[in-house]
Amino acid sequence: MLIYNLGIIRKGSQILLLNRERSSWMGCWNGVGGKIEQRETPRASMHREMLEETGLDLDSISFIGFITWSSTVGDVPGGMYIYEAKLPEGESYPTPKATEEGILDWKELEWVLHPENRGVASNLPIFLRSCHAQAGAVHLHGYFDDEDMVDHMSFPLDASIDKDLLRTNAYLHDFFEKYRMYRTPVGQG
Repeated sequence: MLIYNLGIIRKGSQILLLNRERSSWMGCWNGVGGKIEQRETPRASMHREMLEETGLDLDSISFIGFITWSSTVGDVPGGMYIYEAKLPEGESYPTPKATEEGILDWKELEWVLHPENRGVASNLPIFLRSCHAQAGAVHLHGYFDDEDMVDHMSFPLDASIDKDLLRTNAYLHDFFEKYRMYRTPVGQG
């Protein structure tokens, strides 16, 4: 059901972010990631994307949740798996670094979460705060009016859900069915 992933790479209090050269979130700082290829597990896809976009071959990748979304402009609800990896102790990764995808740079978590920071993908700080508040895996759903997130909700998740595609799809199917029953798009209700 979900066809994208996003990776958060941490080094102490910093996160490696990509200022994207193209959509989605062009010109904004966001994690690395992309589309899950056919016959690829979400976790294997995340490992590949981290390697392709950063050159880092990180073995310890942890599932930390989903970000899903719906919009008033007619888009089909979508979403992505979110994973986290830590740069091994003592390993350095100098930035800024220009890549095909954009510019990679380490950013302090405090900067990413600052309420006046308009340079970060709008759902990223909300997701990171939700993870911290839940102390575990989280499902964040954002409601967008065009490109502006106007509302969101978050739920705790079992961190093993990403290992079972049938369970993941059943959970998301039930969530989107409930969403259609209980949420009216902005300006239509």
